[in-house]
Amino acid sequence: MPPTPKLIVLALNPELAYSREIVRGVGRFLTECTGYEGALMAPSNESAMYGMLRNAAGVIGMHLSNTYLEILRERQVPAVEVSAARETRDQPRVLPDNVAIGRMAADHLVEAGYKRFFFTGIPNHWYSRERFAGYFAQLTTHGFDCHDAPHDPHVFDEWLPAQPRPFAIFCANDIRAYRVVHSARMIALRVPQDVAILGVDNDELMDEFMPPRISSIDANSVRIGYEAMRLLDGLIRGEPAPQHILRVPPIGVIARQSTDFLQIEDEAVQQAVRYIRDHCGRKIGIADVVDHVCVSRRWLERRFIEVLKRAPAQVLREARVDRARSLLLSSDLSISEIAQKSGFSSPKQLGETFSNVAGESPREFRQRLRQKA
Repeated sequence: MPPTPKLIVLALNPELAYSREIVRGVGRFLTECTGYEGALMAPSNESAMYGMLRNAAGVIGMHLSNTYLEILRERQVPAVEVSAARETRDQPRVLPDNVAIGRMAADHLVEAGYKRFFFTGIPNHWYSRERFAGYFAQLTTHGFDCHDAPHDPHVFDEWLPAQPRPFAIFCANDIRAYRVVHSARMIALRVPQDVAILGVDNDELMDEFMPPRISSIDANSVRIGYEAMRLLDGLIRGEPAPQHILRVPPIGVIARQSTDFLQIEDEAVQQAVRYIRDHCGRKIGIADVVDHVCVSRRWLERRFIEVLKRAPAQVLREARVDRARSLLLSSDLSISEIAQKSGFSSPKQLGETFSNVAGESPREFRQRLRQKA
């Protein structure tokens, strides 16, 4: 008979998108590495957790209590933490790169043309403070200030209608973002025309039933689950625990309705950017953009530099790379097919442009974020 699989306890809250994606990542690793079976259990279910821990070979968890950790230490059962709520933890950890998430949020909202920026999060949670730090630092490099919005829901609801419009709010997670959307709807604020709202975790389940659809940063939680299980597998086999936190880079902004509005005062530039975004998958050039806007090429190039600090050709390149990046992550299309659907003349042009903008080749990007050979 085959040996009994070793039990991996996933002490995670399945109501959270972050947890569900981690489970997917663990499952992906288990399909590649035999000898394990997983069991999902909410840490709040104490009686069931105690029973599970007695038979566990390893644990991947969030918010593991000191009582649970003491049981694991006594039984010499390794555990990997995937929560960044608290800064100081003794066990190995695999976490999102929260500072990079904050920087990514700033870049997205600045590119949309907003000039006033706020953040709302959970001050006593470490990951929220890290995301704010990245957001604040990146906005500073763009020449903008950033302010904390009230964190208390009742105070926030009084604060929101008093803000000059338009403005943008980066929320520490999607749950907070949906709360902001609800508050905006209650006072007839238009999203995104009056307020742009950006969350984190890409909670597609919630997104299905609460319009407008929320733009969100995909924190690469599937990869976090995969790497956490890879680390746990090594610990079970006797490898030493790492001395540092393993950080996983975010995938990118999943742009939806809540930030899909260009706050660009120059109407011609706004029309040009919209045309580029809508048609970048075709083999258009700057001449096509000029024809659409009905201005001279020299005038449009000058206005792009003045308003966006980038030339039209650069905006077109970035739009095509964004489209290619999305296809690399969401499809199994070949590099050649992605080049064609992203408006590039050849796979070589895609590779060169993608490397210049993203710092790695399309194939490297796909392998890094999807763990595909």
